[in-house]
Amino acid sequence: MTHHAMSRLETEALLVDCPYCGEMIDIIIDLSIETQEYTEDCSVCCRPMVVTINTSQVIVRFSKKRKRMIKQVTYFEKKTGLGPDAFFEYWLNKHPEVVCKLRGITRYVQNHIYSYENNVPQLHGIAEVWFENISAMRSNKDSPELAAIREDEENFIHITPTYNDGPKLVGLINRHPDITVETFRNKWFSDLGPEVSKIEHIIGYTQAPTRSGIYKSGRIPDYDGVANLWFKSDTSRHKALTSTAMQTIQKKEVKLIDFARSKLFWVRPVTIM
Repeated sequence: MTHHAMSRLETEALLVDCPYCGEMIDIIIDLSIETQEYTEDCSVCCRPMVVTINTSQVIVRFSKKRKRMIKQVTYFEKKTGLGPDAFFEYWLNKHPEVVCKLRGITRYVQNHIYSYENNVPQLHGIAEVWFENISAMRSNKDSPELAAIREDEENFIHITPTYNDGPKLVGLINRHPDITVETFRNKWFSDLGPEVSKIEHIIGYTQAPTRSGIYKSGRIPDYDGVANLWFKSDTSRHKALTSTAMQTIQKKEVKLIDFARSKLFWVRPVTIM
């Protein structure tokens, strides 16, 4: 911002230097109005500048016109098991390498939280990213730049699973005919359940056994239960299903589940409500 003193004896023409290109230009002012503020385009570079005039103080101020931008704010916790120093070191020195490649980004600020007020969730960081406009921000959707950021976040940020984003496996499960319903449920829930949930790269797992009332009424259900598994990505799915832990589980499953009468589907979930 530049200040120019103005003499009462001056006419309405004033010589100033453009805050953008630095060239000297003429602007016309009206001394009969005590306080004025308006936008004036530079006659050389054509960029807009804000002119503020106060004739009572004999001062003219002009500055670059502020441009409206879109700011995205993200808050998060550090990854479980990662110390605060390691978290801040990675965020500060590694993560900017991928963030600064976003399309249309104009500014990036990290806010490192070091103290907390009462009753405030224990967050560890707040990130602010500015874009030229909403179109620039939206252009990053499904982009390789954004994908690189999401992948890097797993190294230092606690990620809350978003089941709708990745592959999902739905299993309509039937037990072996020689295994009772009670035995099937106990082994499925108590033995297989905890082992499946511990496999790396599986971000969600649920079991939904058929209601006991179906069996008590003498009816035979189409399936004894439904299983759902979520994976973050196709790569995560491959790693999980080919892992040693999954191979061990599969050896137990064939003794409990009748795969000839069961069905497995890869689905694309669409949340309606």
